[in-house]
Amino acid sequence: MRCNVRMADEAYHIGPSQAAKSYLHIPTLLDVAQRAGAQAVHPGYGFLSENATFVEVCPGSGSDICWPFSRGATGDG
Repeated sequence: MRCNVRMADEAYHIGPSQAAKSYLHIPTLLDVAQRAGAQAVHPGYGFLSENATFVEVCPGSGSDICWPFSRGATGDG
């Protein structure tokens, strides 16, 4: 098990190693955020940080986006 997982308070499996089936699969990420009771989600750098769909659906799922430039992904920034 990786060090960052061992040191974490909680860890959630989000899918296989292919990004399209894990890190970029928005429904899975929102499901995990909800199950974890997350108040905010950080989209990372380069994965979802510029994805307008993620920016739009995240607040509706009960989680805010923890990213100062999220408005820029929708063209509002």
